[in-house]
Amino acid sequence: MCSPGRSRGRCSTTWSRGLLSDLEKKNGWTLAQRAGHTHPGRMQTFLSRGAWRAEDLETEVRAYVVGHLGAPDGVLIVDDTQMIKKGDKSVGVAPQHCGATNQIENCQVVVMLTYAGPAGHAFIGHRLYLPKRWTDDAGRCREARIPATVGFATKLDQAIELLTEAVDAGVPFGWVTMDGGYGQYPQVSDETPAGGFAHTLLIRRSISDPTDVTFFLAHAPDPTPATTLIIVAVTRWRSRRTTNRERSSSASISTRSAPGPPGITWSPCACPPTRSSPCSTPD
Repeated sequence: MCSPGRSRGRCSTTWSRGLLSDLEKKNGWTLAQRAGHTHPGRMQTFLSRGAWRAEDLETEVRAYVVGHLGAPDGVLIVDDTQMIKKGDKSVGVAPQHCGATNQIENCQVVVMLTYAGPAGHAFIGHRLYLPKRWTDDAGRCREARIPATVGFATKLDQAIELLTEAVDAGVPFGWVTMDGGYGQYPQVSDETPAGGFAHTLLIRRSISDPTDVTFFLAHAPDPTPATTLIIVAVTRWRSRRTTNRERSSSASISTRSAPGPPGITWSPCACPPTRSSPCSTPD
């Protein structure tokens, strides 16, 4: 068992390295085997009895990322990712849209906040989404040890919470970008540009497949070079590799990064915003 002091510290180290490893499946048994343990008892004890708070750990991670990647023109990227599950006990699991397969799966959904700077990108915040079928079932929440104070929140609400946390923590950034499922709402994207700002529509088309078209609606200082907005859009595209998935969708952007992938052409045009984009609703 993991006792206080060095033993618990070793458990923390081996657990963290296991999560960052290339193990195909990560659970108590596989992490324990990788660490050379004969059973998962140490790992399970560390997770179930350890006196630590996820919020405090996330604060440490955010400070570490900003300390190594922080830049005045950094980018905050809002997106969500899914974990497919087989059972019904994992907190928040339910039949939901899964971006990895682009269909309804039994999965968990997590709203993620990524920080991207010139030197790289990494996650700095997350919120586990609880569907109403969970928050409306007090017995199920109690069995899963979900605090009674946790109620239903849309993915958009969770995204705004993550952005607010980053601002309150003094995270340096110059742009915010997100999927159209978030960016289409007035809480984060006003129909009328703010003073000195303008809306610009960027259209990305595949040269090999003309039907593969993605558009990005930018709310940025006027004028902002189209090349800058394109670099911003590519930053978001590159960051999605962190979740090991890529899918075509509309998006709302405001960021910077590196030249786009080959086989893609871009067409910028100034235009009024639209609410008719084929986006999914983040609720």
